[in-house]
Amino acid sequence: QKMVGTSASRFTWVFDGDTIDHTDSRYTITEDLTPNYQIAGLVTNPLFPGWTVQYDAWVYTCDGDANLDMLVNVQDVTATVSYILRDKDNMIPNFGFAEADVNYNNNVEIADVIGIVNLIHGKPVTKASALRSEAEVPVQMELDADNFLTMNSQVAGIYLELVGAIDEIPLLGDAAKFLQASSLNGDTLRVIGYSLDGRTIPSGKSRILRMPAGVTLVGASFSDAKANSLRSGG
Repeated sequence: QKMVGTSASRFTWVFDGDTIDHTDSRYTITEDLTPNYQIAGLVTNPLFPGWTVQYDAWVYTCDGDANLDMLVNVQDVTATVSYILRDKDNMIPNFGFAEADVNYNNNVEIADVIGIVNLIHGKPVTKASALRSEAEVPVQMELDADNFLTMNSQVAGIYLELVGAIDEIPLLGDAAKFLQASSLNGDTLRVIGYSLDGRTIPSGKSRILRMPAGVTLVGASFSDAKANSLRSGG
């Protein structure tokens, strides 16, 4: 607000990192701004020395437009996969995080990959719900006697993070029917499996990956066919 009691507030406007010559409490945008362009409004007041209230806004295109080209297609899927894998060789420089977060849970994860695929095919994407996340049944994972990583649920997408790896490790069984992508950074291997045609791994115990000696699973997440994010258990 302009006044706090009898003390006038000061307004500073920052456009994509550059402070502009405008100190009014409102700014009307008349320029054509590019996707992911950031606008910040900073408010200070002498009554509260050392305090700054900051309001941020970004130019947003549409759900699923991860590469910010005003379209939603398979290129957005691959851009999102590279982002999740932290694949520096293939990550795009101007990634649309908000656009890629199609289930609105403030994370970009395997469920968003499935969500973008669903948008391409005109299928539903389930939005995040705190109530649902508390009630969902986790995907149970186990390491069997032959050192195969197994899971027990019907899923449309898989993300695994492993440490101790020296090479890529392929998905197996029904998971091998997914499109696969991986990134090895040091001894950390990130693996993604997903489908562009809606296929899923059926429910029931499935072997999805053989764990070499010395390799440890440190993270996993999954998605169902409606882009619900499923946590792992076991």
